[in-house]
Amino acid sequence: MNSSPVVVLVHPQLALNIGMVARALANCGMRELRLVAPRDGWPQDAAQKTATVGKSILDAAQCFPDVASAVADRRRVVAATARTRDRNVDVMAYDALPSLGGEDALMFGPENCGLANEDLNYATDLLHLPVDPQHSSLSLPSAVLLAAHRCFVGGAESETAVPSQLQAAPLSEAKGFYKRLVTALDQNGYFRLPAMRRKTLLNLNALLLRTRPTTQELNSLHGMLSALTSND
Repeated sequence: MNSSPVVVLVHPQLALNIGMVARALANCGMRELRLVAPRDGWPQDAAQKTATVGKSILDAAQCFPDVASAVADRRRVVAATARTRDRNVDVMAYDALPSLGGEDALMFGPENCGLANEDLNYATDLLHLPVDPQHSSLSLPSAVLLAAHRCFVGGAESETAVPSQLQAAPLSEAKGFYKRLVTALDQNGYFRLPAMRRKTLLNLNALLLRTRPTTQELNSLHGMLSALTSND
């Protein structure tokens, strides 16, 4: 299994940038690239012009219709963003990037606006790249290269990595429980005001992603929810 995280580009716009990202990944020993609904479709011949040593990565790149499907099998999703967000999600230190492994993902947004709020609902952590705050806007290839190079020089292992016996469940499992709980809350009239529903769901989503529950823990939560709703 590849010990490096996959890189996910959400709605990338320029084929030349996608090619340069593939080159950066190859430079840093990373092999897996996932694309979420590229603006101009996929594949794109123009991307090959800037990929150079990363052409094999482009050839193997997978394309997904949305963020949910692109990260469903990941256990940790670190989203690179330069913005301050009103959400209760951990911010990963740049030096902690080497703790990411082959079951994790680094996610980057489109060139013109970065990741949208709905995309960040799938992030277990946020990442602020260490650049001059007065000039914090990075090109997509530059942002990917900074993060990928830190993973590369930091080595494949980290003392902060989660032990295998406590491995977090794939994101799809956590999201599955989240959706089931939301349905139960809606059916039982828990949300009285639209504003209350939105804020509560943001907090609930952040809680599940931040705690990174294991499959066994999620099974226990499913069992508790079944017991509470069995008479509904």
